[in-house]
Amino acid sequence: LGFLVISQLAFGQADYKKSRYYFNQSLEIREKLGPKREMARVLINISSTFGIEGNYRKQLDYTLRALLISKELGDSVALHNSYYALGTFYKNQGEYDKALENFKNSLKISQNVNRGGMATSISQIGKIFLIQKDYEKANEYFIQFLEFAKELANKTLIVSAYANLGDVHEAEGEYLTAMSYYEKALGIAEEIGALSTRNTLLISVGKIHMKEGKPLLAKKYLEEALRFSQEIGDLKNIKEAAY
Repeated sequence: LGFLVISQLAFGQADYKKSRYYFNQSLEIREKLGPKREMARVLINISSTFGIEGNYRKQLDYTLRALLISKELGDSVALHNSYYALGTFYKNQGEYDKALENFKNSLKISQNVNRGGMATSISQIGKIFLIQKDYEKANEYFIQFLEFAKELANKTLIVSAYANLGDVHEAEGEYLTAMSYYEKALGIAEEIGALSTRNTLLISVGKIHMKEGKPLLAKKYLEEALRFSQEIGDLKNIKEAAY
């Protein structure tokens, strides 16, 4: 347990080599003493460090090892997580058909695990269809995602679902509907203190105003997003807000 805690702390501090070292220590203990069901989770954590560092071959190797162990143990939770990790890997590589296949597998497995797992798998499937410009299917999955999020009373997931729906309608040029979803997401994000998400949503609203030919309103939202992003060191959104 000690190695796992240290590795997670190092991961949170972006010290990925140190994190991987302690994840490997934890992995060795589980291989020798058990519980083996924890091995898949540790392997996925190790794969994440390689992915962040851009070593995609090793990221895939470790994720596939996690999947193999999960199948051997018949562990539904580990299987869901492994398929989900593979879906994420292929999505990031632009291999959307493979990503979709793995997210659908994670969805199927999660029906026997937990509804939270189902919700996140449904969300990812919707995102793949959005990337592929199949807006009808994307919208269908994001509505399902919203229903699950509300059922779970999970405000973080509700924010994501509204934002996803906003993204679909923005892509279709339905700016009024998109704005409605973004504003709903923004209100809840502020309520729960999801600061980086709030900044992203402010940028989304600002860009819609820009597309609608309302530069002054766009400037208001983008400047607000930039100020908030600078306050919390949100580098990604600082760049986006300087649009």
